[in-house]
Amino acid sequence: MEQKLFQDLVSSIRNKYDEMDYKLGWRFLTSPKSTVSKNTDSVFITLNPGGSVIAHEAQQESCEDGSAYLVEQWGKNTPGNAPLQRQIQSLYRHLGWEFDDVLSGQFVPFRSPSWDDLPNRQCALQFGTEIWSKLLDVIQPSTVIAMGKSKLRNPICTILGSPEYSTNVSVGWGNITAGLDIYPDYRFVSLPHLSRFQIIDRPESEAGLRELFPNWRRYEH
Repeated sequence: MEQKLFQDLVSSIRNKYDEMDYKLGWRFLTSPKSTVSKNTDSVFITLNPGGSVIAHEAQQESCEDGSAYLVEQWGKNTPGNAPLQRQIQSLYRHLGWEFDDVLSGQFVPFRSPSWDDLPNRQCALQFGTEIWSKLLDVIQPSTVIAMGKSKLRNPICTILGSPEYSTNVSVGWGNITAGLDIYPDYRFVSLPHLSRFQIIDRPESEAGLRELFPNWRRYEH
């Protein structure tokens, strides 16, 4: 059932990409497709693939060699060593997450140099809401993390429904906050984008991260 859902969603993405006449490629999962499973307990979602050229075309559906945050070469960095990759690796370690067990992917699969450069953004967000509604309905994880609070908190809360408790938590970086939405069976955390706000392993941010994640573990490099 889960793998049929994955293939159906990939077909929908291909069709929408052609229908909306996008040109820079698309990307769906940044984890292996095996993470589309009822046994998956943790989900990590980012807004959309960035860049001005088509990249990682062989892994546009999923990353079968392992998580993109571990194995891919981004820019001139060695594989797994781009600053954003290191931030996410550290986040997973603090949470005690194993990469092979986490479903990670792009909320909007269509690539653009920046979010503001993506044509038909509202239509793309609606499409992302549709595909992730289907995914989260099947997986039903206990923890969902989104990177990109300003763009992703509202659409993901639309999918999850009304939380029992909702607040903003300071991450120790000026007035920047993360979103915390608690539901009867799961927790949704929307982080600021970690490429700009490198809060993981930052001492000033630890108190906020512990409030967001009760299972936060101290991790020494």
